Amino acid sequence: METTPARHPREQDAPQVGASAPLFTLPDEKGQPHALAEALRAGKPVVLFFMRGEW
Repeated sequence: METTPARHPREQDAPQVGASAPLFTLPDEKGQPHALAEALRAGKPVVLFFMRGEW
């Protein structure tokens, strides 16, 4: 098995505080896609929560 180390973003690659998030689409727990652009267009509040997955 071959593995590639995870790429750590350089400081200039990281989003800046107060900057808009890049648009993305992610599946929910049922596999249904949800797009950030759709939520923003609908005027829905959006909270992005990132949790480190080392368990």
